[in-house]
Amino acid sequence: MHPFLMGPAAFEQKASDEGRAAEVLPLLLEAACLGAAFGFREEAATICRRLSEMRPNSEIPWITLAYAQMSVGKHRQAVKVLEKYALPCQPEHPLTLAFLALALKLAGDPGRARVTCERVLACQEEGAAADMARALRDELARPVSRRIS
Repeated sequence: MHPFLMGPAAFEQKASDEGRAAEVLPLLLEAACLGAAFGFREEAATICRRLSEMRPNSEIPWITLAYAQMSVGKHRQAVKVLEKYALPCQPEHPLTLAFLALALKLAGDPGRARVTCERVLACQEEGAAADMARALRDELARPVSRRIS
């Protein structure tokens, strides 16, 4: 049965189910992302909140929700989610900062996006977050008239 149709019981976990939960977590993250993209935003937010309860020190559920919000044009909301929920988990986590830089850029705040890209690169020189930050920084450095929309 689809997690959106199962309700809160879909996220209940017993101590003996820890191994199974590790298998299900990526699927739930994907369901949240796809659900938000197809208009199930409240359900996606519920999934991410419940996953964050299961993994309170993880920023990944919040990055997933912010990504889903960006994919449907809710850029300012994505910034709020990342700042309020993901950053407190690990304030200098490169992937969180890279997604925050993207959300800031899309929300029309290039100055803060540029500063955030520099924070990513100060934390990590190689890897996906660093690549993302460099690409965003390079795009922000180009004159607006030369960007392709």
